[in-house]
Amino acid sequence: MAKPKKYTSIEFDIYDALDWDRDKIILALDVIRKKFCEQDQARFGLSAHIMAREKPEKDGELYPVMGLVIPTSKHFGYFDTHSIISQFDAWRREHEVVDLLDETNGIGVPLWEQLLEQETFPVDPRTLY
Repeated sequence: MAKPKKYTSIEFDIYDALDWDRDKIILALDVIRKKFCEQDQARFGLSAHIMAREKPEKDGELYPVMGLVIPTSKHFGYFDTHSIISQFDAWRREHEVVDLLDETNGIGVPLWEQLLEQETFPVDPRTLY
């Protein structure tokens, strides 16, 4: 599975709470992407995608993660990935991870097998060339 190398992987503390159900994880990551990555962070030129990555402790086993495309142009300023994690952690102190599933309608969000085929969600235009 060839991917551009310009993604910064970012993980949220959601996996165990969702029993490692990859379809539910994708739905939760999509809500996180919309809630924490696209609203306030768009001014940084940030782009967030859901993709499969290999578990470091289990060679060859894949799981969904968030991949950020962080622009390096000086016009966007500096972006710190920890700010998204901090925002999520603050939200998490008052909510359960399963609450994220209540915020999704799932329309257009791929299941795990579909994500593996299309490589990123939303599709990263850089992978189309």
